[in-house]
Amino acid sequence: MLRKNRIAFLLGCAAIYFLSFNQYYNTSRVNTLAFSLDLDRQIDGRLFAESLRERIERTQKFLMHDFEMDYVDINAVTLDDDPCIDLRIIVIVYDRAESMKRLLNSLNEADYLGDCVILDIWIDRSIDNVIDPVTYKMASEFTFKHGICRVHNQTDHVGIYGQWMKTWHPADDSHEIAVFLEDDLTVSPYFYKWLKAVHKMYDDNPYINGYSLYSLSVRHKDTMKYRILPNFIPPEHVVYLYPLLATWGFSPSKQNWMKFISWFYRVSRDPEFQPIIPGLMASAWYQKLKERNRTDTMWSMWHIYYAWKNSEFTMHPNLPERQSLAVNWKEPGLHVENKTVSEKKEKENFDFNTSLLYEWDDQFINFPENPLRISASGEVVH
Repeated sequence: MLRKNRIAFLLGCAAIYFLSFNQYYNTSRVNTLAFSLDLDRQIDGRLFAESLRERIERTQKFLMHDFEMDYVDINAVTLDDDPCIDLRIIVIVYDRAESMKRLLNSLNEADYLGDCVILDIWIDRSIDNVIDPVTYKMASEFTFKHGICRVHNQTDHVGIYGQWMKTWHPADDSHEIAVFLEDDLTVSPYFYKWLKAVHKMYDDNPYINGYSLYSLSVRHKDTMKYRILPNFIPPEHVVYLYPLLATWGFSPSKQNWMKFISWFYRVSRDPEFQPIIPGLMASAWYQKLKERNRTDTMWSMWHIYYAWKNSEFTMHPNLPERQSLAVNWKEPGLHVENKTVSEKKEKENFDFNTSLLYEWDDQFINFPENPLRISASGEVVH
């Protein structure tokens, strides 16, 4: 028994040392599907897969030789906090299979600069605890050309809150970049090139809580009419800081995000607390949702409140001609009602891809040390 215990202990240590694999299964965190290194299916991401395979084989030989074990099967463990991960793409989806497919195809066309990438697809359950079979099938059959793709079925219905707040668990010493993408987005081929550069430049700034891929339309004070920020931000400012995030592609600063998550779970226990900021248009939206008992569809209000309370800003790109690193197709879902026939026709005639950045210029990452700050009312903060 002692020998078996010793072998089990060393097996765990070796797996952590060689693979940094972490197998978790408890009620406080969602389960993942068993992950298997199917190298034939991952042929297009072979550089990353081969590096994992080499480490697996090295671990197997070590355990089998030194401890006289006949076979060590570690293909079924879950890859989580591997130190070589540069980018973790978190796609959150419920039942819009075709929308998800369009997003995944755009991710396959992106430039990842030869970095190690993991694509995590998180599928939420219905209130009746059912996974949409078409969405699951399409996600499971997708081949990611640039690395590992994993499909995670939530164990319970977690809603939009859980999809955002319970799907990223970075290790304390992790340096990976994470980006959250809802299923009705399309990304620019250069979204990661911009993200990698902006994280490198600004992650040490404690007042920058993250980076949005989208900047086309950001609303501010409810006393003002709807305005598009890039209309009056000078073009020489390739980025700007703004008090509100844009959820159409958001890459958080790890430290700020973890603090926000901790704060949310602490404060949200109080049923009397409401994340309302006086005079802010988003607060008016939240209050309307409260009247309809639908505040569970607007997690971002909590992030907006936390940022306001802690004087944090989100960084947005300011690209020429209102180009963006991600666009939203505004399809029916939690925040968009079913469209009329005329609205559908207008949508079909509009080329959403014209808003995406398709031509790169290094000027886009010529970042200033002190980026421009814009207030919620659209004024420059000095």
